[in-house]
Amino acid sequence: MLYAYSENGQAQGGAMMSDCEFCREFAGDSDARFYSQYPGLKNRIVQETGEFLAVPTLGQLFPGSLLVLPRHHVHACAMLSAPLRKRLCDFVESVMHRCERFGHPIFFEHGAAPHTGGSCGIYHAHIHIVPLPTKTSLEELFDYPNSRTSALEHALSRLSSVEHYLLIGDNDRTFYADMTHVQPAPPSQYFRQQLAKTYRTRLHWDWRAAPAYEKDLVDTIQALA
Repeated sequence: MLYAYSENGQAQGGAMMSDCEFCREFAGDSDARFYSQYPGLKNRIVQETGEFLAVPTLGQLFPGSLLVLPRHHVHACAMLSAPLRKRLCDFVESVMHRCERFGHPIFFEHGAAPHTGGSCGIYHAHIHIVPLPTKTSLEELFDYPNSRTSALEHALSRLSSVEHYLLIGDNDRTFYADMTHVQPAPPSQYFRQQLAKTYRTRLHWDWRAAPAYEKDLVDTIQALA
């Protein structure tokens, strides 16, 4: 079931967005991209609460790469209510801890409302959690002027009225920036491009160009489910 939420973060029940790839997948639509590529799998959920899900991402830059998403449709994580932002951050922390078996986990989001033309073209909020094979300077992955805080929750609070933003962090710090009036705007899958360039990965940064079947994705499900 998908959920809608009141301002205090209590589940009320609600409808999915019929044109959203993630909403369709979570509703069990067999025509959703994931089920079309992996018809033999029941789902790809490796951790969940009543409000949030963690799933391996299509286009595994590194083994164990995940997405954390709200069950109900919202364009970006900063647009969640304050109580939900708090619970999201707790969930992200838990998921990152489980990903430590794969490497050094970082998180990032390119949050945007549809009319901004930002993000990757899918406007269902999602935070990437990517276990890196080695630690790297997060500042070097962020080419735009940005602010720093020790907590993801604080960054999301500061961005709660922003319709286009970037953020990246790990367990120790978070960097974030308002992209609303920045020109040229950051490209689609900005942080994936930055990581692919930094690590010179053999895999393409564009998740849409990923193989129809990824062993790393299946192995991640088996390791974490």
